[in-house]
Amino acid sequence: MKKNVVIFCMICLFSVVLKATDTLQISSFDELSLDSNGYWNGSDTTGGFISGIVFFPNAYNFSFGSWAWFAYSSVVDDTTAGYGNQYSSFAPGAFSGDKYAVTYVETDWMSGLPIPNRISFTDSSAHVVKGFYISNNTYAALSMRDGDMFAKKFGGVSGNDPDYLRVIFKGYDQYNLLTDSVLFYLADYTGAEQLDTIIKDWTWVDLQPLGKVSRVEFYLQSTDTGMFGINTPTYFCMDDLTVLRDFPPYFNDTLADIFSPDTVNEINISLNGFVTDSDDSDTAIRYSIYNSDSAIADVAVLHDTVRIKPLSGGTAEIILVALSNHKEARDTFNVIITPVTLVHGHTFAQARLFPNPAGEQIVLRSSCIGNAEIYSAQGVKLMNMQVLIGENIISLTDLPSGCYYLVLSDTETRSIKRFIKQ
Repeated sequence: MKKNVVIFCMICLFSVVLKATDTLQISSFDELSLDSNGYWNGSDTTGGFISGIVFFPNAYNFSFGSWAWFAYSSVVDDTTAGYGNQYSSFAPGAFSGDKYAVTYVETDWMSGLPIPNRISFTDSSAHVVKGFYISNNTYAALSMRDGDMFAKKFGGVSGNDPDYLRVIFKGYDQYNLLTDSVLFYLADYTGAEQLDTIIKDWTWVDLQPLGKVSRVEFYLQSTDTGMFGINTPTYFCMDDLTVLRDFPPYFNDTLADIFSPDTVNEINISLNGFVTDSDDSDTAIRYSIYNSDSAIADVAVLHDTVRIKPLSGGTAEIILVALSNHKEARDTFNVIITPVTLVHGHTFAQARLFPNPAGEQIVLRSSCIGNAEIYSAQGVKLMNMQVLIGENIISLTDLPSGCYYLVLSDTETRSIKRFIKQ
């Protein structure tokens, strides 16, 4: 139970700050199982696979025994040409471990345009993709180097044709808006002849320029095209796809229990700067409220302000939820409504406080003995003293100018008086 604090609008002074450190989520594919063929191509109709926090889709066609989008493999063969060697990296083998992903980008045969492949995340959040290691697929690399019955030899007969095979990566945020794009050449014959290159070694592709994304789409472009689209085999291999973990928001401060002595005054608490998201904009944080007893208090969040309207005596447990990028943080506090009880006789309800506004001191004239506490307008307790019968002189020397509340209490009653120090 948190300490009860008399408050009309308060935020507790202490804070609990959970600092985030970068954590990498790596899709290495080494945890995935393989059959005796040394590759998986989706023939089990599962529709894809997961490695790390990334989902890699697969489409398998039983009619043709073919697949698209993603497969994974441990095949090591950088010398055998042709479609039968579509599961090999030209590196050869994996960058790390013994498995790697193979992607095949389909073409729409009617339009001749590639159908983008994609990766997405299993936690429904947006993430920064640091990048991955890429290698040509052996089938594609040897086709570009030597030519085959479907595709030309890059550079042509003269060796001067400015050919290329490149991948375009595009990032999309949670609103389906394009964030940015990255271009990578798997083969580049557009420069001087001595610079003609078909990527063989595993090479890092930096995707951080895409920013925080909900998915990454990609497709290939080639200078070797025909009436049905790209002639060059549209494959490449991927290993150690690296994603930055997305952290939930955290509370800089925590709300203490809120006390109200009446059902008249509305309490408003600003949440500005109250919650931080270390890897997203704080302006994207959204709040919601769970109220255990709406008959005691009507509690709601309007923009960045908690609005509390006391309704009746009692205690309601409130859960404040801060949501950012599908991740949340929670804080729990109580709203305690204890309306002042007025009884006849010598009570603090009949006490007088003067002068008001006051200067360096104020006088409390009381007809009973009890206790007095002074709180700031923000609900911070500043002073505590005993009250005697007669005139009690209270020094205000240490208080800055402003509005304050004097809370008087004895065994039977409680009374709150407002005063201003000039």
